[in-house]
This record gives sequence, C-alpha cells and structure tokens, in this order.
Amino acid sequence: RYDIARAELLEAAGRTAESQALLAEIESDDDPSRVLATADRYQSTGRYGPMVPMLERAIATFGVNDSDSPTKVDLLFALGMAHERLGQLEQSETAFRGVLELNPDDSRTLNYLGYTWTEQGTNLEEALVLIERAVALEPRNGAYLDSLGWAYYQLARYEEARHPLETAAV
Repeated sequence: RYDIARAELLEAAGRTAESQALLAEIESDDDPSRVLATADRYQSTGRYGPMVPMLERAIATFGVNDSDSPTKVDLLFALGMAHERLGQLEQSETAFRGVLELNPDDSRTLNYLGYTWTEQGTNLEEALVLIERAVALEPRNGAYLDSLGWAYYQLARYEEARHPLETAAV
C-alpha cells in the first residue's frame, strides 16, 4: 500500500513518468493484494485499459480456478468491472460469471451483472433474479434496491418498482 500512495503522490506532483514506472513495477509483483491495490488506483483515475492485462496476468499467475480465496474473487471482479467500463460486455460477463462460480453469493457481482444487463435492456428476467439475490443478501443496500427498482421498471412492472426506488432514495 505504501508504494501505491507513493505513486499517487508522484502523480499529484506532476511526476507522471515516475508514477507510471512505480505502478508498472507493482503490476509485476507476485502479491495479488498489491495487484488489486494497483487496479484500485487505475480505477480511481478512470484508466481501465491498463487494468485488463495486469489483472489477466495476475489471474493466470494465481490460478483463480484452483481456489475460492477472496483475493482471487476480487481479481475476477475487478477484471469484470474493467471490461464493462471499456464496453467489452462479453468479456465482462465471462469474468462476472467466473466470480459467481467461485462465490455464488457475491452480492456485488450479482448486482453489478444484473444492473449491467438492466441498463442494456437485455437478459432482463435473469438480471432481476440476480439483483433479487443481491438484495436478499444485503436488504438495506441502497444501490441494490435502486437496481431492483430499475429492473422492475425496465420490465414494465411499475408498481413493484416504486417501493425499492423510494427506499433507495432515502
């Protein structure tokens, strides 16, 4: 985490080349938590492109399918999110489905994938099922309730949309 903070300070000081070199060094690290920290840094600056190869390399290195450790789930989730932000929806779906294979109760993935489909107006029935599962796992999560209301709305189930949307707005 110290190196990430140092890279952020270098970037803030206008020393972009040094910041980028430090991040590249961290990317090649054999510690998945450092890779995740770097991915978080890229995400916070809206730089999703560099995240994809870094995360793919980490997933291959750490054998995501060998274990269901939280770090491996987190790597796949970050990859799915990066692909989605880059408009690479098939790859995003593949990564998110990988998360759900390892952890079927990962509420953030259930919501993210369901909301993505809802926004696209595709797979709406399956999106609703995923979002309902996320809400069942975290019934007070405003983002999930918002997704649920939006899914109902997209399915023209307007009366059902009202309560979760109103609850999310509070």
